[in-house]
Amino acid sequence: MALAPVTFSAQLASDQMPTAAYSLHASRRAARRNVVPDAVDYVLLHGQLTHRTGIRFFFLRRRDIPLADRRHGWCARLVGTVVLVAPEGDIITVYRNRRALPSIRRKPKYRLPPIV
Repeated sequence: MALAPVTFSAQLASDQMPTAAYSLHASRRAARRNVVPDAVDYVLLHGQLTHRTGIRFFFLRRRDIPLADRRHGWCARLVGTVVLVAPEGDIITVYRNRRALPSIRRKPKYRLPPIV
């Protein structure tokens, strides 16, 4: 099921829209999980940012959605979307899990070096 025509990109100025390059893995996973690039941009713009294991996690909670967008059906579908962004700014992967935030918060802050 495709999303309705996206109206938020027309409402925002072009300098506010985040731009990020997709890795091959992220583009394949987003396509299989029916997450369009506009939805990823929306999560990057409005989602909660958490730094864990050396990467950035953007998680879209219901309370992060602006009041004007909450009445739209496509916004309700984005709740629980997680976007992982590498330190270089590339999108690593995209997935949906409404209960992902507690598990993300339990991850260590930085990636630990391997024990040799």
